[in-house]
Amino acid sequence: MNLSKIVFGIAFLFLCVTLTAEAQGEEEAFYLGEVVVTATKSEYLLKDVPVETLVITREEIEKSNATNIMELLKWLPGIKSVGRYRPMGRDEYSINGLPSDYALILIDGQRVRGRHILTELPINMIERIEIVKGPNSVLYGSDAISGVINIITKPAPETATLKSTVAFTSYSSDIGKVSLGYRTGKLKYILGGNVNKIKGETEESEYENSNVMGKFEYDLTEKTKLKFGLGFYHEKPKYSETDKTNYSLGLDWDVNEHSSLKAGGYIWKYNDESYPGGGPDVIEEDSQVAQGELQYSHLFFLGEKDFLVTVGLESLYEEMDRTGFPARKSQTANSLFAQSEMNILESLTFVPALRWDSHSEWGEKVNPKISLLWKINESTRLRTSWGQAFKAPTFKDMYRLTYHPVGPTGFWIKGNPDLKPETSVGYRVGLERQFAKNFLATLAFFRNDVEDMIQGYWVKMFEFPPPFPVIGEYSYRNIGKVFTQGLEVELKRYFTDKILSTLSYTYTDTEDKETHKELDDVPKHRANLGIGYYDKENGLMVKLRGEYEGEAYYTDTGTGIREKIEGYFITHIRLSKAVTEHAKLFVHAENVFDDRSEQVGGGRLITGGATLSFP
Repeated sequence: MNLSKIVFGIAFLFLCVTLTAEAQGEEEAFYLGEVVVTATKSEYLLKDVPVETLVITREEIEKSNATNIMELLKWLPGIKSVGRYRPMGRDEYSINGLPSDYALILIDGQRVRGRHILTELPINMIERIEIVKGPNSVLYGSDAISGVINIITKPAPETATLKSTVAFTSYSSDIGKVSLGYRTGKLKYILGGNVNKIKGETEESEYENSNVMGKFEYDLTEKTKLKFGLGFYHEKPKYSETDKTNYSLGLDWDVNEHSSLKAGGYIWKYNDESYPGGGPDVIEEDSQVAQGELQYSHLFFLGEKDFLVTVGLESLYEEMDRTGFPARKSQTANSLFAQSEMNILESLTFVPALRWDSHSEWGEKVNPKISLLWKINESTRLRTSWGQAFKAPTFKDMYRLTYHPVGPTGFWIKGNPDLKPETSVGYRVGLERQFAKNFLATLAFFRNDVEDMIQGYWVKMFEFPPPFPVIGEYSYRNIGKVFTQGLEVELKRYFTDKILSTLSYTYTDTEDKETHKELDDVPKHRANLGIGYYDKENGLMVKLRGEYEGEAYYTDTGTGIREKIEGYFITHIRLSKAVTEHAKLFVHAENVFDDRSEQVGGGRLITGGATLSFP
């Protein structure tokens, strides 16, 4: 099916819902007053933010009874997410057809990395999740090519709070989460913890993690706040073990009615041990990332018009030592960014931004971005953005030297110190329209062009032909140009104040311009549909969802053979019931009909548990 036919079909669907949507009372069914910050590093109501932003709110998180973030992301248009607990596996989250490495994950605006970032974070500690798709290097630097996922944790509360969740699964997994907060005088804090013991269908997919994190806020004055955060994380998949710690310190100062100043910094430390292929040899890694930032914003007035100018300075330091590295490696990046948010007309907001980076390894780089919001009328908004982004090679891409004892002879993974940074140009055009207060529709077109994409390849395959065995060698190279493009549509409608239906569809077209083949593991068609019943008065939630993924290509890294994998459709059911004012029970059935298609990644999974919360 070509893109023009799909565009016509979606446009026709929009016309149909415009004509058939009916009023459903005076109260707004969809709340667009959530305050978001990721798109511009300044506060906006969701309906007014000039850069397209998706938000998973605290209410949606609590309604879902999700046990981790991956369960939440998979239902958003344009995002494919799946947790891989097999040896050396990781959380995978593709945005608009680009792999996980092209999306930047932030926790409260801080860079973070690891195998299972989105699985290990205590979901009880999350206030909301903001997703900004498309190139965002202008505000966040390297890696923000396909988008930014910013996980914003709960603020320290004004009164005492306590929340605890326990859950068990049909694979004998145990999940426990707890959070508590309190205020005393000018000091308030919130602490959270998480323990997961996951057992998959096989022994190879066993996974454990535990962590503790905390946030502390102290009111120096009415306009000045001091913030401190810390976290300790431990995870143990099969054949590896990782410890991470982080500390952060920040100061927020509302200088006056029109000016604000933010200063802060953080450090993340990582220690990792892995046993490739389950062999006896251990690979040890010791690394850290530290960043400091200063940001100043001022609201200017020009006649009856106003515009908010934000400037920022950043300094980033990274270092890593790893078994097989020729020496301990380090690099620095110093950056300056500027952004202006201009209300040209009452209905038109224009946001130009520019970033300059000076990198110790890659020299200087300039990345621009422009965004535009047009409020066509009270219920219709058009957003468009264009920008450039870049992604620097990792230390492991360049310097790793690891032997994997698998197959007949095993193979080496060797880094390539001659790799170049990847660069991209991308744009998005999105239309959002609310029909008669009970029907919300969004439509978006996207395109990403990536140059010098880094991709793994076999220098030579491992073989065992008599009489001489051949030990394989795997490395990395810049492959030239790649593009992803397509469209997303999402429809939400309340049939009553208790029944919500949703439908999302994503079409993604990709191509490696060197081989003229589609990118691996990117289905052209993905769709999610669901219907939910929410009765707040009686504390009852029932949700039925269907998940469709079309066929895709996959290349076996062990053999180099490329094959087509068939698509699938699976069904999920979720149910929860409040049994007291402070307690509720929940049960999930994922992949209800036990589809064993290759892309599904596992059979039926039943999860049951309970949540206690005070107040």
